[in-house]
Formats: sequence, C-alpha cells, structure tokens
Amino acid sequence: MIKMLPYADSAPLVATLAKDAKKASLEILIAIADIKNYTNVIDDAIVNLVNTGDGADLFKGLNYASFKGKTNLPFKLTPTGIHLYKNLWALSSYPVNKHKSDIRLMDIVSQIIAKERELDAQGFYTFLHGQRRVYYFPERLYTTLWQLRKNDICQNFLFAHVKPLLETEKEKNDEEAVRKYLLLHGRKPNDNHTRQKLLFLNYAYFAQMRDMGSNTAHYVAANRNWGSVPINIFPKDAFKLLGFEHIYEKYSSQIEDLQKEHESSGQFGNTLIVAVPKDKVECYAFLCEAGKGLSGRGGVRRAIYIDGMGMTDDIKIIMETLLNNPEKIQDTDDLEFCLIMTQIEGGLDPRTGIQIHPLISGDKTKIARLEEKERKLLQLIEDDIRKEMAAARTHDRMLKIGSHLIGSTQSGPVIINKTAGRIQNILNHLNN
Repeated sequence: MIKMLPYADSAPLVATLAKDAKKASLEILIAIADIKNYTNVIDDAIVNLVNTGDGADLFKGLNYASFKGKTNLPFKLTPTGIHLYKNLWALSSYPVNKHKSDIRLMDIVSQIIAKERELDAQGFYTFLHGQRRVYYFPERLYTTLWQLRKNDICQNFLFAHVKPLLETEKEKNDEEAVRKYLLLHGRKPNDNHTRQKLLFLNYAYFAQMRDMGSNTAHYVAANRNWGSVPINIFPKDAFKLLGFEHIYEKYSSQIEDLQKEHESSGQFGNTLIVAVPKDKVECYAFLCEAGKGLSGRGGVRRAIYIDGMGMTDDIKIIMETLLNNPEKIQDTDDLEFCLIMTQIEGGLDPRTGIQIHPLISGDKTKIARLEEKERKLLQLIEDDIRKEMAAARTHDRMLKIGSHLIGSTQSGPVIINKTAGRIQNILNHLNN
C-alpha cells in the first residue's frame, strides 16, 4: 500500500512507481491525485514521468480524454482514469483503499484500463458490471449451447443473463414492446419485470462512490451481487433452458467439478466489460437513475445538465462530454447506465455488435489451467451435440425419402415393406 507523502515529495514517488510494473496504473494515478491541492506539482510530476522511458510506456495504458490542468499533457486517460482524476474526494473511500492495499485488485484495474483503451480504438464505448464469481461458468455454458442451438457464432460475447429462448411470435412481439418502452422511458417505477430486462452499468470502475449498491469495484472486491439474497444460477440451468438436459446428465460430474474449481480459483468477483458500438449506442443503452433495489426508480431513464447545452438524455452526447470535456458535467461520479437486455436488438443479441468481455481474476497460471480444462470439456459437449443434430437431420431426410417412395410405388405391399425395412435399418444404424 502506498504511504502518501507531502506534496513536495510526490515526483520521486511517482517516478519510483513507474519503474515497478507490478504497481501498475492505478497506484500512480492515486499517488498523483491524492495531492489534490497542488495542481502545479501534479502537472510537473506527470510531465517528468512521461518524459522517462518507463513512465511513457506505463502511461500508454491510460489512454483517453486529456487531463485538464496547467500543462497540455501528451497522453489521454481511459474512462476509469478520468473518473479518478475528476473525483479526488473519493480516493479515501472504501473501494479505492481496498484496491490500493491488494496487488491482485490493482491488477484487475490495470487490465480494465488496457481493455478500455483497446476497445475505444475499435470504436466502442465501454461500460462495466461487477458480478459474483459463481456466475461465470453457467454463462459460458449458456453461450456455448446457444451457438449450437441457434447454429450461430458469438464472437467476443458472453450472455450476462441466462434466460429461456423466445420461441413464439407472441413472445417475440411482447418483448419487442418492452424493448421500445425501455428505450424511451427506462424501467417502469416499482416494476420488477422491466427491471429484470436491464443490466446496470458504470462508465468507470470506481464510479458511484456514494452508493456501494451501484459500484462495480465494490461488487468485484466483495464477490457479491446486490441485496442480501444471492441470485442463484447453476450450470444445469443452461442445459435445461436450451433443451440439452440429457447432455448435462452425461457430463454432470465433470461440469459440477469445474464449477467448483471456478468458484475456488479466486476470492474476487468477475468484471464484465461491455462494449457498445459508438454509432449505435443510443439503440441499446441509456443513462438511468441509480439501482436502489428492486423497488423504486432505479433504471428509470434520466437526463443531466451539461454546461453550454442544458438538459439532455442523449447518451452519445453524455459519453462524449464525459470522456472529452468532463468539467462540463457537475457530478461525474453519480452516473449510472443501463443496457437493455432483450434477445432481439438488445444485450442478449450478439448480432447487435455489442461485445461482452469477462475479466476473471486470480492466479494466472491456475486460471490458464482451468481455462484449458474448460475448453476440453466444452469441446466434448459440442461434439456430442453436433453428432446428435447431424443424426436428427439425416433421420428427417430419410423419413421424407421413405414417405415419397412408399407414396409413389405401385408394386404392392411386399415392396413397400422392403423399402420401409431398409429405411428403418439405416435409422437404427444412425441412432446407434
């Protein structure tokens, strides 16, 4: 943990940190920002640091909107860095202090900052959601099984809600009506159904410091979900919801053993990095009132005041202002966003171009071994399902051929019976 020094000693502290890759970006930001009353010294320290080789390399990980200070700095910050710099008062809060004292948590923040920079360059706004560690493997299973069931491919995507598929036109029409309502109004106040169609997000890892119930960093560090009652999602649910329960029964012991390994592979929760295309963000996400539990107004669409513009709820204007001119927004901490979680044109539809990247913390060697075991098991499951599907398609084709032959033959019952018998033998062979 950094011992904060008087402002005059800040520059050598920052320079020292820059040489230690394990300390990473967050600790440097905090070391600089904690000297909140001495902006000239802060600016000089940053400039001196950037002019060193080690410092320049490290600050490449902080790429986003420019610092607003005495000096026009030759680098930019990511959303997480912007939030820390614009909310110096929050640096003594519980989440930041907990992260400063644990190198494993600082590593999470460094990975988030790097991913924010990478996805921004690819044309995405990034948002963050913290969840319990136990959710990851059921979500990964669901994502794999969904691709098989739909004969589709998900790239850079994880289903953050494990839900039954929409099968009927009525179900699809009903959800479309909900999606349109959410896009215009957000959640209906005190309505749990519309709330469950939303994923609450922060634009920066430590945002919503005044409300731990809406703070990604808190959920990751505590490895918990909102409220006192856990939301339970099990591996079996993914198979049951997608019609592959018999496959689960075949591999149940391996699946459950892997679930236990995922749970015990680290003490912190997961971070979901949600990337929404900048040119379509208004179609899928909006600024909302903070979560505040199942009842109330959490998730209701809201507007904010931007200097020189007035009130707006346009998410693209809000994001561009946050990331490039954050001083025009009075409170850059008390901001929460929602992603509409519908299966068509929402956060459960990979065709939207939305990306969801899970960040799994823990010992990197153990995580790599676990991922390899997961890959092998998922391959076995996929191979079984593909064989079943191929056999089913052949079965259907043979039945159609048999129906055609039997319907068209004029040679009497003997030939009909022989034809039916040959078809049945083929089907028996396929089923075995």
